[in-house]
Amino acid sequence: MSSLEKLIAELNKKNSNSVKFGDSTFSDVPRIPVDNLNLTYLFRGGFPENIVYEFYGNPSCGKSLMAYSVLAAWQRQPENKGRTAVIFDYEGSHTDSWATKLGVSMKNVVVWRPMNNESAEELFDVILKFADTGEVGFMILDSVGSLVSKSRKDKDSFEEKTMGGVAAALTDFVNEFNSRRCIYGITFIAINQMREDFDNSYSKGKSPGGKAFKHHCGIRLLFSACEYFDYKGDSCSQYSDAAGHHIAIIVEKNKVTPNDRKRTTVTFRYLTGLDNFQDNIEFAILHGFIKGSGAWYEITDYSTGEVLPKKLNGMKQVFNYYKENPEQYKSLVEAISRKVAEE
Repeated sequence: MSSLEKLIAELNKKNSNSVKFGDSTFSDVPRIPVDNLNLTYLFRGGFPENIVYEFYGNPSCGKSLMAYSVLAAWQRQPENKGRTAVIFDYEGSHTDSWATKLGVSMKNVVVWRPMNNESAEELFDVILKFADTGEVGFMILDSVGSLVSKSRKDKDSFEEKTMGGVAAALTDFVNEFNSRRCIYGITFIAINQMREDFDNSYSKGKSPGGKAFKHHCGIRLLFSACEYFDYKGDSCSQYSDAAGHHIAIIVEKNKVTPNDRKRTTVTFRYLTGLDNFQDNIEFAILHGFIKGSGAWYEITDYSTGEVLPKKLNGMKQVFNYYKENPEQYKSLVEAISRKVAEE
């Protein structure tokens, strides 16, 4: 055995399969298939699994909604059946009923809500302990912006409290966590808030936590509310009785999939969550899977490849057709999902 082979054997004995020759490549990053074609398109088949995400943006724009929706999709994967997810509810905003409405199976979810004024360092220790069990495959931290470091908590009065966040503690945590993420296959979503960037008047803002955390994130997504609508579907003010809003998602960082798809928009209805049906039909029309000419639309049966003889007049008829023909809708979405994953 050569010196190189001995070194590789020694490293693999310490950490199984951590070193491989070039002709024995590491597998591609697995995907978490989601039901929304706009999100499927963004990452060519779904959200990459086993990486660290940062979901950040202004309050009430849809960050937690998206984290729970990805968790629900992760749970539906056969290989994740029986695996546990953990929600670290530092903000105290989690409710089982809303998570269940979004498709999350709460029987396989542990919710940890700090009740003893735990510091960021203490929370990170808990996260690492959960990871070390080897039984957890998905984690949500809600949220980074609400964490307070131990040094700041130890001040005796508000007058003594100084400016300072959790950057140092978060840096130490991600350095420790990354090896566990790789070993145990953990998808980690950190929800964060937008802060004013006083150092740059041209900046659209920044998220707290320091630069090292951003470096360790495989994907960073910026969320914002971009258009509100009422129960009739018409545009309205965010301060009126809105039924929902569209969520604009910008890919600020992506070192996992090809980096040419930078943004998308999804529809959020406040009572039910993501409106995947509306988004998927609109995606199919925009990308030519449902061909239109003026107000008339041509429907293809993607299970056979045949074009239906009768054209439909107007978007409303298109929506009604796919609502009344769920098998046609299913074959349409499956055909598009395969196509965008291949491109």
